[in-house]
Amino acid sequence: MNYLVVGVNHKTAPIAMREKIAFDHDRSLETIGNILSSSFVHEALVLSTCNRTEIYGVAPETDQAAETLCLALLDPLTTKDLPKARHHVYCKTNKEAVRHLFEVTSSLDSQVIGENQITNQVKKAYLTALSSKTTGGFLNKLFERALFVSKRVKTETDISRGNLSLGSAAVMLAKRIFGSLSNASVLLLGLGEIGQQVVRALNGHNTQKTWLMTRSLTKATEQEALGLGIARPLETLCSALSEADIVITALSETLPELTVGSLEKALTCRKDRPLFMIDLGVPRNVDVTVATLENVYLYNLDDLRHISEETLKSRTNTLCQAKNIIDEETALFYGSSPTQKGPEPKHGDGLGLLKKFFRLDDESEL
Repeated sequence: MNYLVVGVNHKTAPIAMREKIAFDHDRSLETIGNILSSSFVHEALVLSTCNRTEIYGVAPETDQAAETLCLALLDPLTTKDLPKARHHVYCKTNKEAVRHLFEVTSSLDSQVIGENQITNQVKKAYLTALSSKTTGGFLNKLFERALFVSKRVKTETDISRGNLSLGSAAVMLAKRIFGSLSNASVLLLGLGEIGQQVVRALNGHNTQKTWLMTRSLTKATEQEALGLGIARPLETLCSALSEADIVITALSETLPELTVGSLEKALTCRKDRPLFMIDLGVPRNVDVTVATLENVYLYNLDDLRHISEETLKSRTNTLCQAKNIIDEETALFYGSSPTQKGPEPKHGDGLGLLKKFFRLDDESEL
């Protein structure tokens, strides 16, 4: 048996590509069902977050399995987008697939190194697959070990020191753009996991006002009761947009909530005051054409890269310690895994499999 993973993430694909391949809960289950209906993949699991979509599989042979997983991953793309995908997709097998999952779960492959959200997302994806009976002995063993490795990395190193998150990175970006937030009015749209990270990160910055807006007013009032902001009903969105200096969006929507049309009226009331918008949604919450409006400055998840790189520089020694643990655990796991029994297939390496799938003559085209 062989382990495989195919995917795209923030390192390999821009958000314009990632949002097209983002899978919600229902689509993930449908995709896994389609994969397992073939005879090529025996176990499968989908991990889809704001910064990555990956499909993990177990198969007796890698060629057909890799093709099956790639087809499933790229299924949401149009014929026009498909040729571009070869520049963004990665495929890893066996030992490299194991190492990759350990790094992902331990947040070493995250946009914000050391953030804790990814571990919970991996656990949730695993439990979903487990309850749906789409995993078996091989993936169960791998994911249980990955969660153990993550715990070990975060216990034995300072990788997660400082409560880092995408939400805190967004607030750091806002502070860099606006300077001190003490004179800023902030509107937060969405109070899911990332939205709540933003709320916690804003706490302590003494913003002039922090307005909280979501489809469930109850969620917003709960945060207001904790002194973390002022709840506003969604019906007041237009007036809130006319008053806010910074808008941060973190909604779970399939279509943009904010468009040129929805902003134009608000902008007429702003009297040329600049509006800074940070879109943390995948798919994006703000239509990209909004950036063409005068005095509107739009940022998205990809713009957090510089913040993340600075964080990474300050954690070089810790990162080395974490990678040593990953190396050790990968060797231990793969050495005890029945997947290593027998010779590697002729096209068993990830690049070779992608080359074959996209029918390329040279791996440099990937």
